[in-house]
Amino acid sequence: LSLNSIIVGRSLPQPSNSMSSQEIELKEAEVDALTIKWPSVDGAYRYTLEYRKAAVPQAYEHVYNTLSENLKVTEIRKKNLTDEKGEGFFFRVGIILGEGESPNEFLTHAEPFKLKRRTKIVCIGNESDALTVTWPSVPNAVAYVLQYRKATRPEFETLSESLTTTQVRKKNLEDLTQQGFMFRVRAVVETSHAVVLRSSQREAAKPTRDLDWVSHDKPFRLQPPSLEIYRMDPPRVSQAGYKIANVSWDKPGPQQLPRELREAHGLRYQLQMRPNVGGVAWKTIAPSVLGLQVKKKNLKSKRHGYMFRVRAAGKLTPFSLPSEVIVLTGRSSASQHYNSNNEDPSETNYDFSEHYSEAFDDSTENDYGEELAIREVSS
Repeated sequence: LSLNSIIVGRSLPQPSNSMSSQEIELKEAEVDALTIKWPSVDGAYRYTLEYRKAAVPQAYEHVYNTLSENLKVTEIRKKNLTDEKGEGFFFRVGIILGEGESPNEFLTHAEPFKLKRRTKIVCIGNESDALTVTWPSVPNAVAYVLQYRKATRPEFETLSESLTTTQVRKKNLEDLTQQGFMFRVRAVVETSHAVVLRSSQREAAKPTRDLDWVSHDKPFRLQPPSLEIYRMDPPRVSQAGYKIANVSWDKPGPQQLPRELREAHGLRYQLQMRPNVGGVAWKTIAPSVLGLQVKKKNLKSKRHGYMFRVRAAGKLTPFSLPSEVIVLTGRSSASQHYNSNNEDPSETNYDFSEHYSEAFDDSTENDYGEELAIREVSS
């Protein structure tokens, strides 16, 4: 079958319902594939299958791409689909009654079939009374609506209906049940569809619409207050050459370590990193470092910057708060002084390749206080 479609269905069944009640159905949605099915039609010899994106100008709504002109089955999986706008796809099935004939009727569906969203809200910071969450930016978004609730309650509360960033820190949280919190966000996007405005409206604002809610599977939990005393100070970050950052931190005092780690010989550290990009989680780049600094190479982003956090290895203590964001500059006379021959032998060097997309908007942070007043926090 053409266009990377895979037939997963059954042979053409026998009797079916009347044509008026028949419609194409969505059986399964994946992040890059849709499985559809339709009822068999009495007397049908073969089926044709076509599709198009839902987000097309009205003048092109009749233009479909052909997937097959000779189907015997009534279920199919279309792979390799991409839909950046999240508006979905329309399919139509043509009914062929005899060999060599063209379709004389079509089965369709009223609402577009949408791919499963691969994006989720990610928690990138938990304190004893605050959670920091982030989500991927959405193309053409003019605002985001963010809501939250306790995991023990069914109703969501709105934090903001006009966010313009993809990272938020919610403060002043209390959770006596220790069951955590659920967040959800949806984008308000500009659409190219025309709208009819009342004559009293002099200025024609660009039309917008709400996308589906995006959430997460498990509740985000606060850090137990008893563990906050073990949190290390944020690491310090500086540029150490082209695409290279030097990350260093202070050795925690005895009061910042549980008894098991105070007695350990040769304390080791776990270091994590993330780009300052909405929806990207922390990534461990050094699981067990013996020392107080690391040189991280191959930092490719020149636009968003990176942040780091550290803790004593062993999962007995919380991570530090994030470092300040460092945006690496390009080659310069200063950075060219750093090369492989000048590396400090006391530093640990990590040469992990980066896999983060550059196609994201910059992410700053909103800070919600007791009155839920929004203020911009510099990244």
